[in-house]
Amino acid sequence: MSDELVVTHKWEKFGYKAPFKFLGLIQLPNPEGNPHAVEQQYKIVAKQNKQFGVFAGSCNLCGNGLMNNFVVGDAEGTNFIVGCDCVRHLDDVKLITRVEKAEKDRKRAIRRAKAEELQKIRQAEWAAEQQAQRDRNGGLTDWEVEDKARKQAKEDKRIAMTAKNSWLIDALTRSGSFVYDMRYELQFNEIEDLSPRAVDILKDIYAKSFGRRNSKKYEAACEDFDARVAGEKITLNGNMIEVPVGQEPPVTDEKKW
Repeated sequence: MSDELVVTHKWEKFGYKAPFKFLGLIQLPNPEGNPHAVEQQYKIVAKQNKQFGVFAGSCNLCGNGLMNNFVVGDAEGTNFIVGCDCVRHLDDVKLITRVEKAEKDRKRAIRRAKAEELQKIRQAEWAAEQQAQRDRNGGLTDWEVEDKARKQAKEDKRIAMTAKNSWLIDALTRSGSFVYDMRYELQFNEIEDLSPRAVDILKDIYAKSFGRRNSKKYEAACEDFDARVAGEKITLNGNMIEVPVGQEPPVTDEKKW
């Protein structure tokens, strides 16, 4: 005997012969659904009715109307329709198990279809909102407008800081990762925002571009560096002037340190 055949006798009073086996599920469409989809589903139901030799829509045992029609075959090859409740009343474990599995699969498919439909709705709403933003912003979404503003602000800062720190950037001609990193950092940051150790190294590099360490030119360049960074007053051609942070001092023929 096949594993799909289950011996039972409670349905024999309706003219069917044991053992019985579960053949499949026929689902009637929701008449309130999409008309085109309902029409297509009814065509599928008609093919299934013809395939199994049944007419879905009501239980052949109790007469109750059904949306979910479980097709069962008997030992003589007669197929008939039952609902899940009638199967449970049969107290046949194997047949109940197969029907309940089909019912679980059906519900799972419904949940999946609803989730997919909800996802489509959300995607459509998102696309409509994105288009509304583009219409409002000249072709850009709100995020793209903000991103463009962020990039522009960063570029504006880079241009400003590069100009402000050019006196030091131009002195960083050596190779090496530190010099490379500092040239980049000075395009976006104030010198005083760097770590004290980094500032000390930069001062040494800057001063060495004027003379060897401990020479008068080196010491003068160190003072120049500190003055540029701190915006202190320095003496140029016998006059005390204030050099704003990072700004080039006036061009003169002589410097008195």
